[in-house]
Amino acid sequence: MKKYFFIVLIIPFISCQPRGNDQKEVTLNDSLTNQFQNIYDNGNLHGFSISLMNEKEAIYQQAFGYSDVANGKKYKLTTRQPIASISKTLVGISLLKAQELGKLNLDDPINKYLPFSINNPFYPDIEITIRQLANHTSTILDTDLYDESSYFLKNDKHLKSSSPIKIYEYFNSPREAVPIKDFIKNMLYTEKDNCCRDVFLNEKPGTTYQYSNGATVLAAVILEIATNQSFQEFTAKYIFKPLEMNQSSWNTDSTNTKLYHDGDTIYADYLGLDYPAGGLVTNSKDLSKYLQELINGYSGNGNVLSNRSYLELFNKSFADKFSKESFPEDENVFMNIKYDKGVYMGIAPQGYIGHTGSDPGTTTFMFFNKNTNKGFALIINRTIWWQYEEALKDLWTIMDILEHQTSLVK
Repeated sequence: MKKYFFIVLIIPFISCQPRGNDQKEVTLNDSLTNQFQNIYDNGNLHGFSISLMNEKEAIYQQAFGYSDVANGKKYKLTTRQPIASISKTLVGISLLKAQELGKLNLDDPINKYLPFSINNPFYPDIEITIRQLANHTSTILDTDLYDESSYFLKNDKHLKSSSPIKIYEYFNSPREAVPIKDFIKNMLYTEKDNCCRDVFLNEKPGTTYQYSNGATVLAAVILEIATNQSFQEFTAKYIFKPLEMNQSSWNTDSTNTKLYHDGDTIYADYLGLDYPAGGLVTNSKDLSKYLQELINGYSGNGNVLSNRSYLELFNKSFADKFSKESFPEDENVFMNIKYDKGVYMGIAPQGYIGHTGSDPGTTTFMFFNKNTNKGFALIINRTIWWQYEEALKDLWTIMDILEHQTSLVK
């Protein structure tokens, strides 16, 4: 079930009484805002922000709902929160920047850089490469042990909270964070022949797709070793600073919204030791700048990477051919994303490129349409997993609107 909507343009108010095209554009803008407001009024989403943009400017930006329902704090375009797996795309950008700097090559074996050896114990003689980490063909699995080891409560404040609190099943008691190198070594180190078979597929590296958070963290570790810089420092220097993403960091303390489970229940404050895979804290304003750079990069006008690197990031030769062939008409475009072709970049039917994100209290989408050079970023401060049917319906209604608007040529 799809509804079709008009595209909206935001323009400055030239006079108190807009006329002609001005009046039409203002009316269209109001129409879009009304549609999103009606979705919010269903009561299933707590707070969210939406940005629509092209390669030159923001077309539409608006926030809805609350960052703190109990205290009446509005959700804004400047509200900061984790954006989950969209964070992985910054690992991809960073790897390609390091390759440009001569610090590594994506086709290098990972053990060229690691102070400890990681091999698939089923195929110990076949080297895993950095590129295989980046396109999820390394055969590294995310097991329950990974989830049980990566989430930690930040403090014990939830014990004194008067609000309903959700403790995710994998949240561990508060503890001091460990370096990502130590975290991933504990997960994957294969010094003994019988070690770690449960965290690898019984497949040859490079032959089978398996989405992997652990492989992403490992890629960030290799980046740190190859560049002699922390992942935080590298991304700040080569991504945040040139794009003026001044409100973005890997520090969860900068979050200024509650993260909701369902109803009035909020998640206890937590952190992920595997932060390169999902821990970027940002807001709609900054994420829009990042997405705009990706749109320009695909078109050959990027600033962060060279044109050659952007071709590699998106695997442009594949993206240009990927269409809606054999794709069910009644299925959402963003449910059929391929993450095994680019460098931590998903490719979806009908010309969409980007990434999704989901974590306790966070649901995010960031995509652009390569055929129209229009994109969108959606950030929501609640969990929307399959069991939350009403919230899921609202999410897909929003996505239908965004898909239609970014598919329009004009």
